[in-house]
Amino acid sequence: MHLEKLNYVVEVAKTSSISLASKNLFITQSAISQAISNVEEELGVKLFSRARQGTHLTYEGEKIVEIAEEVLQKFHELKELSKSLQCELNGEIKVTTIAGLMPIVIENLSNFKTLHPNVDFMLSEKGSGEIIEDVLEGKCDIGLVHLLDNIDQKRRKLASEVLFKGQMLVSAQKNSPLASKKSITPEELLQENIVLYNDESILNFVSNFERKFGPLNILFISDNGEAVRRAVVEGLAITIAVDFTLQNSPNITSGKAITLPISNYEQPSIMFGWIYSERNILSVTIKEFITQLKTKFNKSNIKSYLYHE
Repeated sequence: MHLEKLNYVVEVAKTSSISLASKNLFITQSAISQAISNVEEELGVKLFSRARQGTHLTYEGEKIVEIAEEVLQKFHELKELSKSLQCELNGEIKVTTIAGLMPIVIENLSNFKTLHPNVDFMLSEKGSGEIIEDVLEGKCDIGLVHLLDNIDQKRRKLASEVLFKGQMLVSAQKNSPLASKKSITPEELLQENIVLYNDESILNFVSNFERKFGPLNILFISDNGEAVRRAVVEGLAITIAVDFTLQNSPNITSGKAITLPISNYEQPSIMFGWIYSERNILSVTIKEFITQLKTKFNKSNIKSYLYHE
């Protein structure tokens, strides 16, 4: 069996359409149909059922395509390994990250670029939900996100790995009465005006908090981080954010604001990690970048980076 025929089968499985697969692969529909028939005959099973709604995998077809994707992945790895043994790493890596992880990603990207100057990067910033969709649609190679429950719902198509865990802290103006405290209780939090950055991890935390303690006095929620920081510095409100985000905030590094842990509330750890589509083949270059990224995110490095020890 030729690997090319397996590739045709996998592409039809992805698109649920022989005509779309034909366009994507730049070959005729008849060639794809013939390839599918040959594979079905050789394996002795029917891979697809055809209907007006499209071409869909049979139960047997799903099992076959699962293994076919693994075979194609391993073959691609062989080719990439051969290339890497012959020359310096090259190619393009498309990375999309949530705002809070951007400083660490940029630092890692810069170090990687110094070691491998022939590698080009496309870097963008979005919310976790948008990043998940971009990864599934092939718009980016890897995404760095808050690992929410909706990743589990799509786990069949996504691979994910936890890089580190964080917790929510409160940030207030340095001259606020809260600045003399070592922590803030849920009851005290309910008495404060609050501004929030429009981030899924923050909104998810607030939703869980309010279910237990009642509604917070939220002044506004904004996509503009500067607006949130200004409201805190001017003493108009406090904010809630993930520890690693706050520790690198200009408000904190400049000494204009302080951070407080939330006491008497056992909040769940917030997991952050990287994701990629299991249906996309990762190049040796991307895998090397991920390896370096994971090293950067190990426990000791994260602690040092966040708290500047």
